[in-house]
Amino acid sequence: MRKEKINGFDCFYRYVEKDKSFPTVVFLNGIMSPKGSWLQQVALLEKKNYNYLLFEYRGQWNSEVTPEKHYSMALHAEDLKQLLDKEGITRVHMVGTSYGGFVAIKFAVTYSDIVDSIQIYTSAAVVDERSRKVLEEWRDKALSKQAEVLYNSMVQVIFSESYIKNNEADLNQRVELLKNICNDPFFEGQAKLNETGLNDLTGNGLLDELSQIRCPVLVIAASEDKLYPPECSEIIAENIPNSQYLIVPDCGHALLVEKPEVVNIIMIGFLESLL
Repeated sequence: MRKEKINGFDCFYRYVEKDKSFPTVVFLNGIMSPKGSWLQQVALLEKKNYNYLLFEYRGQWNSEVTPEKHYSMALHAEDLKQLLDKEGITRVHMVGTSYGGFVAIKFAVTYSDIVDSIQIYTSAAVVDERSRKVLEEWRDKALSKQAEVLYNSMVQVIFSESYIKNNEADLNQRVELLKNICNDPFFEGQAKLNETGLNDLTGNGLLDELSQIRCPVLVIAASEDKLYPPECSEIIAENIPNSQYLIVPDCGHALLVEKPEVVNIIMIGFLESLL
């Protein structure tokens, strides 16, 4: 793990180059997710000899919280580009979930010449009234600096009912872990990131930019997603030329947690179809 000054902030990241002749996969986290949320996907890429980059946005987990009131997807994209330049990475395949989908869209539009493909899991291009209320609640809960309050407000939204019912012990363990590791910068960063989503996805959000994406794109929805239901992913797919779209059944927004093995099948299948 490394922490380096990138575009004015200390960025926490890990870059693994397995084989220069293989593609580099960049993972883009959800708003509450550290870079470790991709462990099962990384384990698969290790076996397949892919290069990969994990990192945390400015304001997220171990990366520095900078003083802006909120950030922007354009700033996240610029941060990532500078990180790629630092590591000498010139071509990427992007895999983003939720907030990571926003960043992937903005990056692919801004730096189209280096993006070979995108996979967008359980994300959106605009924030509707339902999701706006959720993000506002999460922002306000983060400002309260109470880990359990924040986590409990998220559990009911990001997981499917069946997962909550069958994984009570695991969810309780997660909240205890969160309580032990959260600090003031974490809460401040979470509030800023939620505010960024609210600002950048208001109105038409990223909708008008989707048609500019020309690389292969796979858009994946979760059938029980309460935050960004399947119609949000459908809108993305309908507005990106020649994109593909699929729905994972019996799963909530936290697809990486609920069905990581399905994500692996989708991810590697799409990547290898492009080789």
